[in-house]
Amino acid sequence: MNTETLNKTEYKTLAADWMQAKRKEQEWNEKRLAIEAQLLDLLPALPEEGQKSMRQDGFLTVAKAGLHIKPVSKEAFLAGIEEGIVPPTIIETVLYETGFKRLRRMAQDQDPQALATYSALSSLFVVTPAKVNIVVSKVA
Repeated sequence: MNTETLNKTEYKTLAADWMQAKRKEQEWNEKRLAIEAQLLDLLPALPEEGQKSMRQDGFLTVAKAGLHIKPVSKEAFLAGIEEGIVPPTIIETVLYETGFKRLRRMAQDQDPQALATYSALSSLFVVTPAKVNIVVSKVA
């Protein structure tokens, strides 16, 4: 068997195994979520934010509750900041990664304005590769 045939066979096996593992992962995820719902019924009532735990029969189960808070409207939120309605103690500046990546790509393509902006900003950031995400799909 030549290398090309071997690689195609190996790829086909790996892709099929990945798809089977992904299906099992989804099935087990559904089972885990159902079990978590049952465990929540056994634990003491959770506060709006915080945690409760149960230690029994050699197991420790910890449930943590939290809140996700987002402005209803970016424009209204920014207006509230400008008007002084929003106190500075609840404001956090975060980087808009998509915009930064777009600027970076434009600078790499030698766009003069993007290159100047990115060059001015580059010393303020560390850019490292993220984990590679793999998705395999069955196609006809």
